Amino acid sequence: MIHRRTFLGALVIPLTTAVRRVAAQQTQVARIGWLAIEPLPELLGAFRKGLQTLGYVEGHTAVVEEHYAGGRAERLAEIAAELVRSKPDVMVTIGSASSLAAQGATTALPIVFVVGDPVATGLVKSLSHPGGNLTGLAIIAGELNGK
Repeated sequence: MIHRRTFLGALVIPLTTAVRRVAAQQTQVARIGWLAIEPLPELLGAFRKGLQTLGYVEGHTAVVEEHYAGGRAERLAEIAAELVRSKPDVMVTIGSASSLAAQGATTALPIVFVVGDPVATGLVKSLSHPGGNLTGLAIIAGELNGK
């Protein structure tokens, strides 16, 4: 299981970059769409704590809008499309299925993902040059232990 601090540091840094870019363009509250197949309270709590640590105040300078598929992967594409239509400033996706659904729903909205191997799943071309509108956290520590 991913440790809370590791999750915070690795996910909040790319997200903060995307949110700050948006904040520089507008004075409104940053809207962050959260997409996952089912609720993951520990990760969401860690994410919110990371935003708070960086000075964001939920409800004032940032809003996290949670979207879940109720454990049904086949619903993710529809939910991702609805989320994109609601026009958040950035989308955070948890898991390969959620990330692929988000990737299929938009090429313009910044997406910050948490997946096992984004190259193998086809989310990015390479870890060093992801390209497109996606960035995030690759949890491939098992494969790198020997290196």
